Amino acid sequence: MTATFKHVCDGCDFIGSICIRGQTLDLYVCGNGVAIESYVIRYGEEQHEYYSMPADISESILEDISKHRPLTGKGFLVLGLLSLFKEQ
Repeated sequence: MTATFKHVCDGCDFIGSICIRGQTLDLYVCGNGVAIESYVIRYGEEQHEYYSMPADISESILEDISKHRPLTGKGFLVLGLLSLFKEQ
C-alpha cells in the first residue's frame, strides 16, 4: 500500500489510507524518537495539510467519549478515525 500524499517525516510509519466523502486521508503513526507517539492524518500535499495528536490523548478522548453520549457529524468522524488508529 502506498500513501496518496507526500509526507516528509522519517519518524512516521504509514498505516493506510481511507476515503471519506470523496476525501482521501493517509494515516500514520509517528514515533520520531519521542516517548509518546502521535497519530497523523494527512489530507493534502501542502506542508500544513495534516492533523496530528499525541496517541495517549487520542486514546483518552476515545475512551472518555465511548463512555458518554454517541456523537454525530464531525465528532462521529473523529471518533471513527481514532478507532482506526486504536485497532492498529
